[in-house]
Amino acid sequence: MEKSWQAAGFRQYSGSQIDVYYNKDICSHSGNCVKGNAHVFDVSRKPWIVPDADRYEAVEQTIDTCPSGALRYVRKEEAL
Repeated sequence: MEKSWQAAGFRQYSGSQIDVYYNKDICSHSGNCVKGNAHVFDVSRKPWIVPDADRYEAVEQTIDTCPSGALRYVRKEEAL
């Protein structure tokens, strides 16, 4: 799954408990991510996505509000 996302243009941002994938080409720039969790999603920082800046549950909750599907995640097994 993750390999096909990367082949489709998604960039991976790795965390200890969750990996976040982002595709700028399909992003609708609704701002749900930065408004929903500025600790993880901060466009003034590089990298702009830091999955370990909050609990993985909070990261999942924020990504689930992405209307375009430009953000995706995979929870790592040790987080379960």
